[in-house]
Amino acid sequence: MPENDPCGKALASPKGELDPETVELLWQLFVKICDRWGNVPDSGTMKTRFLRFLSNRIKMNPAYLDHYRKAVKEIERLKQDTQIPDAYEHLFTNPEANNPPIQSSLQIARQLVSNEFISLQLSLGGFKEFTGAINYPGYIAGWNGDGPPPYRIPSQP
Repeated sequence: MPENDPCGKALASPKGELDPETVELLWQLFVKICDRWGNVPDSGTMKTRFLRFLSNRIKMNPAYLDHYRKAVKEIERLKQDTQIPDAYEHLFTNPEANNPPIQSSLQIARQLVSNEFISLQLSLGGFKEFTGAINYPGYIAGWNGDGPPPYRIPSQP
């Protein structure tokens, strides 16, 4: 990994480590999620937190090394498939990819990687941008202004 990478060797576990190419492809997946949802002005500001998320996930459960590698291989396979015009769109919208139990690489890529990246994206500011909320519990500890909180429907007290 580059020396200026804030995570450095933190993307490693006793089972191995993610190579820089895999990390970059996972980042591209995260950026595609941000682009598709259109709810963050600049996904680049989230990269350090994204890398920390990968690092923490691998430390908590080393099996994620394999999940991340399989997801990248699946996305590369989808990109090579001439019957699929957009690999990322297929990953995000194919209903088979979200059906339990997880038995295929496509399901691993969707359920254990892409869906978690969506949750991460929402927690890093996507929800705030999506709703237009100035403040909501979990973003800056609750509403501080006069009147009803902006994350509630105006007719609520």
